[in-house]
Amino acid sequence: MELRQLRYFVTPVERLYFGRAAAREHIVQSALSQQLQRLERKLGILLLDRTTHHVQLNRAGSALLVEAWQIMEQVNWAVAATRRAGSSTPILRVGVVDPSYDSMPQILRQKQEQYPELEIHQVEAGAPEQFRQLAPSRRSCAGVAGAA
Repeated sequence: MELRQLRYFVTPVERLYFGRAAAREHIVQSALSQQLQRLERKLGILLLDRTTHHVQLNRAGSALLVEAWQIMEQVNWAVAATRRAGSSTPILRVGVVDPSYDSMPQILRQKQEQYPELEIHQVEAGAPEQFRQLAPSRRSCAGVAGAA
């Protein structure tokens, strides 16, 4: 399965029409339809119920859509991480349970003053969500810190 095919699958669903989806992807409508048919053949199942004027997800398409969005999000993360790694701006992500906690804003202000080039991202979430967002994984190789 190719990333392009997933994008061509997601776009008609978002636009609910092949013509608009093809225009968004800068391809002709027939090419978009062919790519979707190739994806369906590769998977061995229909993903969309189509008429000449309407596109609707079927059950299999709905299942793939959820996964396709996650894959596209991961690709966007990878692109952003690559660009960040190539830039000279260091990034610090800090997980906080309660952003109104007195010492955290002070600590972050001090660090920002000490390192003005540092880009600080504060992630407000509970511990399990912090771990998912901040864990050094394939999502980010940038410096990671957590405070719970």
